[in-house]
Amino acid sequence: MSSAGSLDCSYCGYSARIQQNEERIAEIYEALKQNGIEGTDIHSKIDSTQVKMQESGGSQGAPNLRKAIMQAAQSGQLRGVHGRLGDLGTVDDMYDVAACTAASGTLDNIVVDNAEAAQAVVEFCKQRRLGRVTCIILDKIREKKPTGDPPEDTRRLIDLIKPNERKFRPAFYFAVRETLVAKDLNQAQRVGHGETTGGRRYRVVSLDGKLVETSGVMSAGGRTAKGLFGAQRGKDPEAGSYQRLEQQVARLKQKMDELKATREKLTNERSDLQDMNRQMKATLADHEQREQQPVNLDAVKISIQQFDRQLEAIVCPELSDDEKKKVAMLDEKIEDKQGELNEIQAGVAELLEAIKLLKDKILRSEGDKTRAQKRKMEELKKSLEERRNHKRRMALNIRKARENAEKALEKAEQLRKDIETLEKEEEKRRPESEKLQEIALGLFEDHNQLLEQRKEQEKVVEELKEKVKQ
Repeated sequence: MSSAGSLDCSYCGYSARIQQNEERIAEIYEALKQNGIEGTDIHSKIDSTQVKMQESGGSQGAPNLRKAIMQAAQSGQLRGVHGRLGDLGTVDDMYDVAACTAASGTLDNIVVDNAEAAQAVVEFCKQRRLGRVTCIILDKIREKKPTGDPPEDTRRLIDLIKPNERKFRPAFYFAVRETLVAKDLNQAQRVGHGETTGGRRYRVVSLDGKLVETSGVMSAGGRTAKGLFGAQRGKDPEAGSYQRLEQQVARLKQKMDELKATREKLTNERSDLQDMNRQMKATLADHEQREQQPVNLDAVKISIQQFDRQLEAIVCPELSDDEKKKVAMLDEKIEDKQGELNEIQAGVAELLEAIKLLKDKILRSEGDKTRAQKRKMEELKKSLEERRNHKRRMALNIRKARENAEKALEKAEQLRKDIETLEKEEEKRRPESEKLQEIALGLFEDHNQLLEQRKEQEKVVEELKEKVKQ
């Protein structure tokens, strides 16, 4: 029995260790739950930051595109390239918002000398997958000469922009056209709608960025455009925002990688603890089963020994022949039972060995299954991450396409209204045009009559000359 006691002592710490493992597994579960919440939050921040990067990049995409173009131009790989339009001129702070609003996205366009240079820039960006680029070709644009002074003391915006070189002025004219600058929205609406200009409409922008188109459409509200010209880019608090957003995304991705590493470490620790608990529980169950059976056999042995001692202590009277026969029969039964007991003990030993082998096989099988599940889980995680990345890219592309579509619809609507305005003006001027045509026709007829009279006079002169000669 002393050996059994020592065997029990060797397993006495299993229950406490199992309890400790269960508590640690619960802690890991909470840590993984918090890890997942933080991961979701970081994913959301990355998505929103990437959207801001798209918006910060403007119509030309990321500043990296323009940087690559200018590096190629400086190295001589691209010729006839002058750079981003907004970097080629300045404007006073007072007119910064108005100029940036009126020029819209054209300030991010690349200014080049000719069509060949523009084609080279487009091919350069296409080959390197830098994104879309729009060029302003200097030899294809001309500045229109002004007709009269601007109304109500407004000023032509093109006259307020200071190009770095005179040759860049047509490019800025291309961006703002005949836009006038008003002091406020009320003046912009009066001038734009032709209330004080005899019905003539103008494109007018207020100092705070309210834009009135010639069609009557007014653009106001939303994000204020500013700091897009060369000098203001250094003053604008939003300048360089793309680089800051890019750095923020890098930091978020680094933190996401750290969270993934922590999650993997915690998952492995939890799996190891669960495997350890399963093994210890199985070992305890096996130990209890093995301990129980020998105790029962020992009890049987003790009972037999006590029975033998009792038999020896009993002073048996002289037995009759019948009683002797019964005793002999009992001895035979005892021997039979002892044989059965030996067989049971042997069977129990074989059964315990079989149980041990089966347990080892189950543990090995569970280990293989766990490893296979881990591999499958990693594959699923990788696939899920790829799907998330694809979803984010699609969301960004859809957003950009929707914005481009809305801009295209707005431009189409503006063109339609401009056409209607021109048609109405043409209709108004048609009677005057017809009258001018009638006058021109009359002048043409008078001209023909004068020519006929002149011919007749020349004929008379010739006749007189002939008479004089005679």
